[in-house]
Amino acid sequence: GTVGVIFNGEIYNFMDIKNTLERKGYSFQTSSDTEVLVHLYDEKGLDMFTELSGMFSFAILDKKRNRVILARDHFGIKPLFYYSRGQKLIFSSEAKAILVHPDVPRKRNDYATHLLTNLRYIQSTQTLFRDIYHVPPGSYLVYENDRIDIQRYYEFKPVMQNISSVD
Repeated sequence: GTVGVIFNGEIYNFMDIKNTLERKGYSFQTSSDTEVLVHLYDEKGLDMFTELSGMFSFAILDKKRNRVILARDHFGIKPLFYYSRGQKLIFSSEAKAILVHPDVPRKRNDYATHLLTNLRYIQSTQTLFRDIYHVPPGSYLVYENDRIDIQRYYEFKPVMQNISSVD
């Protein structure tokens, strides 16, 4: 009753997480991966993200702490955009859905347009729309007390191997 979730994607290891949480006394009403997120957040708080394997973006409303958490999968397969101004946080899996809100200015981000035109991609968290950003892959955003804090929970680190030449 104090934690809610909006979820897009799949948690591949949700049955393992569910079994672990059931052994700790959590009870489930459904067999969905969505419900696992609520109980995992209850159990681990912001440390929950390292437990997840899958492709996902989701929002958690924590009524007790009066905060919203937005999270995106390790590699950014599922999109998650947001706009924040003052006491407003608007989010969606599509930037154009945010533009429908009457408080969101419909203005082009000239810098992002320049990047897209010249590099053919937009670096960082910017989008083509001014003041609309995306949550970076492998990260979560905490909106609390009208402030945004973005933390990275995963960083891809390739392992370099020595390859000897074959004659």
